[in-house]
Amino acid sequence: MKTYNLTQAIMKIFTIIFIIICCSVLFYACGEDDAMNPDGDAPTLNYDGDQESAPNLDAATYVAAARFTAAQIGDFADDEISAVQYYVAHMPENCKVKIYGAQTATMPGALLYEADVTSSTTEGEWNTHQLSQAVALSSNDIWIGIEFRHSARQATIGCDPGPAVTDGDWLYSSLDDTWTPLSQRTAISINWNIRGVLRIK
Repeated sequence: MKTYNLTQAIMKIFTIIFIIICCSVLFYACGEDDAMNPDGDAPTLNYDGDQESAPNLDAATYVAAARFTAAQIGDFADDEISAVQYYVAHMPENCKVKIYGAQTATMPGALLYEADVTSSTTEGEWNTHQLSQAVALSSNDIWIGIEFRHSARQATIGCDPGPAVTDGDWLYSSLDDTWTPLSQRTAISINWNIRGVLRIK
């Protein structure tokens, strides 16, 4: 009888430990999902796939951006961007989220939103910036970018394995003061890990 009660007690302890482990894993997974998508199952504007690496760039100020046309925005016109997700491999000297309106197919227009996220950005992982004021979408182009500066050659903004798709790898460089896709600047063919999280109105 005593052996039976001891066995039951051991089984109960193992069951409780198992439940605690399962709950911890579930909680962690949910936390990861919330970090990657702060609005739950909200759709995103993005071209990138899974995070793979980050290209090395010379010392300068850059803006890595993705341009979304009316075709990409589609039925989301009249909705709004509520957050921006981006991956940082190595921390730059400064980091800003920037959203631009339309101008031409090779140049963003007016700056619609800007926020310095240097102090809230963590290297080696995905970051989510909740916009202090949502940016409304229309049938016009929208550019979502991350500005960063470093004083030595460095890999900063993350990317997928590629290949690059049209408008998925725009890069402004202070070295030549132009907007040119990374795939035209180098032999690297990727898409930036930059995503606009949408709020459906």
